[in-house]
Amino acid sequence: MATTRAPSFAVQAVAWLGGAAFVAALAFYGWFFVLLGRPGPVGVAVTPAIAWNVALFTLFALHHSVMARTGAKAWIARTVPAVLERSAYVWVASALLIAVCLLWQRVPGLVYRLPGATAWLGWTAQACG
Repeated sequence: MATTRAPSFAVQAVAWLGGAAFVAALAFYGWFFVLLGRPGPVGVAVTPAIAWNVALFTLFALHHSVMARTGAKAWIARTVPAVLERSAYVWVASALLIAVCLLWQRVPGLVYRLPGATAWLGWTAQACG
């Protein structure tokens, strides 16, 4: 009968800190989400800001797409212990989400405005998304 060994303290620490990084990234995104609801600054060059934002989001999305591929999973398996594969993904995804929020370029104006009670419905729909 095979015995299972408990993960070492270091492995557990990396996993728990990865979870903390995920929670921190979500909290940071919550702040960023509120910031996006405000009108952007006037006088910003719109085209370079939008191009920059598209590049940032593409990097974030590319990570999620590439890391799902067999080749990337095999590379991770050779790079980190098997027990930390998921933690490595979470660490990188959390860091990228924070980077996107920090480096995002706001553009002038509002995309839309919901008046009154419909604003709460809009915020709820966005938060659930």
